[in-house]
Amino acid sequence: MKVIVAVIIYDRLNNLQEWIRCWKMCNTQNAELIIIHNYKNNTDRSIYNNLCMVNGIKHIPRPNIGMDIGALQDVFRGRLKDFPNEWDYLLWAADDTISMNKEFISLYMEQMKKIDRGVVCLELSKEAKLHIRTTGFMIDQLTASHISFPVEKILTKEHCWQFEHRSKDSFLEQVIRQGKQAIQVHPDLRKSYLWDTHSRGWMGRWIEHYKEFPK
Repeated sequence: MKVIVAVIIYDRLNNLQEWIRCWKMCNTQNAELIIIHNYKNNTDRSIYNNLCMVNGIKHIPRPNIGMDIGALQDVFRGRLKDFPNEWDYLLWAADDTISMNKEFISLYMEQMKKIDRGVVCLELSKEAKLHIRTTGFMIDQLTASHISFPVEKILTKEHCWQFEHRSKDSFLEQVIRQGKQAIQVHPDLRKSYLWDTHSRGWMGRWIEHYKEFPK
């Protein structure tokens, strides 16, 4: 069984350093961590690549086309150069979404293995309408292979929002149409195994985080 944890990075070097630091303490369940880097320029590309290389982590750079959903589309379509296309489960996380539990992979897998659950996500948000927030979610490859996007090449933030929640054919609707479910990995977002330190920064879980991952 192949499990990939893919972290999509833009320009938060400190967050990448924290991901790598915590990854070394986690029970990775033989999962592979891959850093997908939507780089701004060649200097950034080199800095991030060197950090990953010295830590033995795969770094896959791509131009920042379509932001995080552009990268996700490339992975789902099997067209991201050097990304392994044969996987069973993909855990997709933004760089500002950090681990809160050393067992986060196995805790996601526990939920994935339950019947008819196509996506286990960090958050099912009711903002705008009920939707899967596209950070911190796990999906199996069969479900992913049937997911479509609003355009063949994601380019704009509007395209991203259309995929996430604005269209009637958003990520959640497509999962349900496949006869599968989408659930939160933990029913209480404040106790979840990952934390969105940006959009959900008001939760203030840093003390918790450093208790689990002491420096």
